[in-house]
Amino acid sequence: MSYGIRVKIGILLILFTALFSNLTLFKDVVAGSCKNGKIDSISHYERRFEGIKKYLPARGVVGYISGTDVKDIRFAGQETAKYYLTQYAVSPTIVEYAAVYDLVIGNFEPGADSSGVIHEKRLTVIKDFGNGVMLLKGAKK
Repeated sequence: MSYGIRVKIGILLILFTALFSNLTLFKDVVAGSCKNGKIDSISHYERRFEGIKKYLPARGVVGYISGTDVKDIRFAGQETAKYYLTQYAVSPTIVEYAAVYDLVIGNFEPGADSSGVIHEKRLTVIKDFGNGVMLLKGAKK
């Protein structure tokens, strides 16, 4: 087998593993929904962002931060799921994992002290919607 084919197979295996792990995580989130007539976890998550939606542009890009700073949000396990669920909850507004926009969504664990992260990223709280969701003002990139 030639070197080029082995490299392509290796890349495909890495991509498959990454996609499979994220799909498995998403499936686990969905599987936890609709138990005993209770609100499913995705609908519950989406409701956390109802208040912030009217403050976001109908179209455009806003930033996103959370209490966990990761190098690449695409491969961060549970943080990846939270990021994509936030994107889903506020669509059609685009959410980018960066704090360099005029508006930044803060998605923190409810009750957690987020002041250190907010200060470190040089953001200002515009509105705290409770339950860990905040609208922050940042510096445009």
